[in-house]
Amino acid sequence: MRTGALYGFAFSLVIYLAKGGPKSGDAPYVIPSGIVTGGLIGLFIVIWAAKKDLTWRCSQPPAAVLKG
Repeated sequence: MRTGALYGFAFSLVIYLAKGGPKSGDAPYVIPSGIVTGGLIGLFIVIWAAKKDLTWRCSQPPAAVLKG
């Protein structure tokens, strides 16, 4: 989630600077929303990866079955 927030901050900073930086007056809206959006995306990716890993582990036979 922290990595997603960092990516969101970087992406929103690029958008903020492309809009004109301090002259545009969008800083109170663009940068925090980018951090929140990036954090949420990071959280959703972690949840999705955990579900994929759990599904894969449940579909594999136990080690005892493989030896027998």
